Amino acid sequence: MSNQSGTQAVDRAARLLAEVVHSSDPMTFTGLSAATGLAKSTTSRLLLALERNGLVRRDDHGRFLPGEMFVTLAWPAVTRWSSRSHRSTAPT
Repeated sequence: MSNQSGTQAVDRAARLLAEVVHSSDPMTFTGLSAATGLAKSTTSRLLLALERNGLVRRDDHGRFLPGEMFVTLAWPAVTRWSSRSHRSTAPT
């Protein structure tokens, strides 16, 4: 890690973001903490910062997806996730 150069938080946030972006399904908080090996308090703090900056977002179940920055880029995987969450909440 880059602890001595002061970029440890950036490295950790990047690991969380990579997990969210590369996952084929929305990620839970617990899953992200386990996948990255980060403490739950660190995971929580970093996910809040990523969410505040539009890099991740939560679905109706609180799971994490790529944020609006990725949606506006019309990334195919994000489009697929967006349509899934709309289908699950749309009345039938």
